[in-house]
Amino acid sequence: MSELTLRCDFNGTTTTVVVEGSVEAHCCQALHDGLEMARMLRPRGPIVVDLGGVDRLAAVALLIFHRAADDARRAGRALTVRQLRPEIVHDPCSVRLLRSLWSDPPAAPVPTTREPGRGTGHGRRRGRSRRDGAVRPG
Repeated sequence: MSELTLRCDFNGTTTTVVVEGSVEAHCCQALHDGLEMARMLRPRGPIVVDLGGVDRLAAVALLIFHRAADDARRAGRALTVRQLRPEIVHDPCSVRLLRSLWSDPPAAPVPTTREPGRGTGHGRRRGRSRRDGAVRPG
């Protein structure tokens, strides 16, 4: 195992976070903080996380990458993780987690709520359109 190191490189508009060493669970807060720092140092442009120098990766790091990608997307940026190899993930269950995190699951239906005693809300009301497109007089 080697010590975790993080380095930010700037090339054009791209921010590259180079990660080297072992990303153990107890080091994941430093990984999170490093990704946040990279986002703050340059608030625009894509972010690339390069894992080419990583020899071990804890499962929680996968979640940190996933959340960082979501945060970047909400800020109008792209975050990609380069050289994320299943053999560096040292927890066998994490490989399954890795595959599920980076696939796009189908969108879940939005749950609907209704007030108690108000019915399902599917009844016809005056002035509402009917299924055939005609509008009943209100």
